Amino acid sequence: MESSEADNNYLRILKIHFIHHKMPHGIQEFVFDRQRTLITEDNGTGKAAIMNALASIDPYVETSGDRELMQRYREVIIINGVNSTIDSKALHAYTLDFPDQAEIDNKTRINFESILEKKAWKVDIYKDLNPDMMALGEKMCFKYAYLFAIRQVLNLYLPVIIDSPYGFLDNELREGFRDFLDKQVCQQILLGTAAEFYGDKAHYNLNMK
Repeated sequence: MESSEADNNYLRILKIHFIHHKMPHGIQEFVFDRQRTLITEDNGTGKAAIMNALASIDPYVETSGDRELMQRYREVIIINGVNSTIDSKALHAYTLDFPDQAEIDNKTRINFESILEKKAWKVDIYKDLNPDMMALGEKMCFKYAYLFAIRQVLNLYLPVIIDSPYGFLDNELREGFRDFLDKQVCQQILLGTAAEFYGDKAHYNLNMK
């Protein structure tokens, strides 16, 4: 169950109302009243405006909870799904809040195995959790597993905003990560192309008709 506003580590995105930026189709207001909101666009201009607004918590972004958490925990909230690099320096500051790296490593392993459920045979291949030895899709899954492990260990009740969440994933990894997201209680805002979300109906479609 998601935390209440009284908790220190709570933030939820409620709404974006664009005033000075003209969005495709004249959709100026985006309401995030679901656990998972899908936004599709193929050319990326409107999607970029949304990402920028959320990342900086612009004045026209309505939230509940502590807005300052967006900047403090930005690396585990805003995730680029086509960049498998982990910013170890930035994440080190978070782990200082909870110095038991062994617990983070254990959660990472559990998450990684869950995401790779459809490719369970690869879990043994990557049992040392060395991303340098992984294929690109599995490396992206490892990044997701690690970032979610930090969120879990630190008890962060924060949204996760992912640009192109399935960009590097094949069908099996995509299905595994989607199932993993289904099990998470956090607010999820996913942005990508219509093809990327095949089978899932977008709540906001920014593609020009």
